[in-house]
Amino acid sequence: MAVRTKRLTLAALFTALGILLPLAFHLTGIPAAGQIFLPMHIPVLLCGLILGPVYGAVCGAICPVAGFLLMNMPAADRVLFMTAELCAYGLAAGLFYRKCGLDRLRFGVYPALLGAMLSGRAVYALALTAAATLFGLENLSAHMAVQAAVTGLSGIAVQIVVLPPLVKLFEKSTFAHQLGLCTDKNALLREAKKLLQSEGCTLAVVFAGGGRFTSDGKGVRPLLECIDRYGAALRGAAVADRVTGRAAALLYAGAGVTAVYAAVLSREAEEALKQHGIQIEADTLVPRIVNRTGDGLCPMETSVLGISDPAEARKAIERRLAELTAQKE
Repeated sequence: MAVRTKRLTLAALFTALGILLPLAFHLTGIPAAGQIFLPMHIPVLLCGLILGPVYGAVCGAICPVAGFLLMNMPAADRVLFMTAELCAYGLAAGLFYRKCGLDRLRFGVYPALLGAMLSGRAVYALALTAAATLFGLENLSAHMAVQAAVTGLSGIAVQIVVLPPLVKLFEKSTFAHQLGLCTDKNALLREAKKLLQSEGCTLAVVFAGGGRFTSDGKGVRPLLECIDRYGAALRGAAVADRVTGRAAALLYAGAGVTAVYAAVLSREAEEALKQHGIQIEADTLVPRIVNRTGDGLCPMETSVLGISDPAEARKAIERRLAELTAQKE
């Protein structure tokens, strides 16, 4: 099954839960159970956090409308306002978590969730204010959004306690990796190491968003090729490399790589990777990377001496490569 089809299937499951969960709470007989526990919010927020802003927004737009048409829940006077609110929840959850890089932080799901909650309430208040202003409905005001939040404090507490662990548990699953949604650095790095060994290559990259890159080239040229080809897709990726010096380390930092395994790692490369918060694994740690004749420092290492900024390092590396190419000609 293609990745897109799997994502659509999962989004459909979240949407179905968003329609059925309110019914389940209604059947408990608890007065105003939906307004207290906010069951429709849970699948919509999960959809946004796991699948991203587009799927989250669509799920949020469909759930209240479908619930109203099928079961008259929510009521007719609330359905449009809830549609705007839930659409904002799903959209904001996906934007904060998947697009702003919070998924790469250990506890990033918490600020993403809180940001989505605030965004949804703000949109709800704006929708109420707009309706009251445009149609002269005196019984509507932004204050109703505050009242709804107070009534739903139990549901908000449940969301804060339950949703982050569910998201993290999902991200560690095989299914998450099949969908290109794995943000577990250790899992990505294990796969990159396995790929390096099984393919017999010199460089193996596993992208957080799904996909792989391998090369059997020497030096930093394969890495530069990968960076030029994939660009921003390298953010959050894990890399397995045969030899990593300071030059490669700074290129990894500039590309947004999150974890690096090296069979041989120089101490300067280790320092550079640590400075940029990149997870490191290495079999052998050496003082420096020497050139191929073994009588001096690698020319790429020489080119980045005294440089700590990744952008400056790339320029210096490219200049040195150009000089070496010119010397051969």
